Amino acid sequence: TTTTTTTNDNDDNNTRSLTPSPSSTSLDLGPNDDDGQQQQPERYYFCCIPERRIIPVSIATADVLAGLGSGMSIRYFPVFFVQNLRLNPVVVQALYATSPLLQACMMQCTQRLAKTMGRCRVSAMMKWCGISLMVAMILTYVWDCPWYVVCIVYLLRTAVVNSTSALTKSVLMDNVPRKERGKWSALESVNMFSWSGSAALGGFLVGLEGILFNFLCTCVIQLIATLPLVFLWSKESIEGSPTTTTTATTATTDQEQPLLTDNKEDKEKDTQAAAEA
Repeated sequence: TTTTTTTNDNDDNNTRSLTPSPSSTSLDLGPNDDDGQQQQPERYYFCCIPERRIIPVSIATADVLAGLGSGMSIRYFPVFFVQNLRLNPVVVQALYATSPLLQACMMQCTQRLAKTMGRCRVSAMMKWCGISLMVAMILTYVWDCPWYVVCIVYLLRTAVVNSTSALTKSVLMDNVPRKERGKWSALESVNMFSWSGSAALGGFLVGLEGILFNFLCTCVIQLIATLPLVFLWSKESIEGSPTTTTTATTATTDQEQPLLTDNKEDKEKDTQAAAEA
């Protein structure tokens, strides 16, 4: 009897050892989210930019390139007016005083267009219009048009090109976490620095081929700066807000919700105190 019992125990042990355990047969399907569902692997653009960063990186690239192009020519417009057009300094200062007013009016128009066409679409189209007006300004000067025609084209060009800064900045801020908005806003200082550096490059081009050649190079760089905006067209909805999930996730964070509930409780307490009084 003892021999038979020992044989049965050995058979059971052999059977257990041959039976695979659930832990050994389970496959690692990757990380899961809170609901237990498998998370999709994050996509990368150009082999290095994650999908959640593609919108702010594209907007920042477009702004930096546009700043480089503008810095090449913005310092030399007064030289163009005084030396080439033979304008009085008073007229030149009047142009610079009128330009911000037209720019403010154009910003209102671009914001209304962005509600129906999308912010990135309107920004790219306005940049293209500004580039076309820059070329028109050069042609009106070459064709010996009256000086006031050249000045009008310049005012329109400046208002159109600079009317999209608020749109691009809003897209950038909507697609980055709140704690990182200061870092991305620091790009404005980079743009100011790039203006100084590109102004030196513009001076080199002016000495090499003339001021009109510098203006044409500005048009080329600003045209390249619109390519990241065109890339984002497919990621933007009709209402003008990007369709990526980063906008929805960064709009309200877990740290902000207690603040909202506290505010509601405070309001309820105030109303109760007022009723008792």
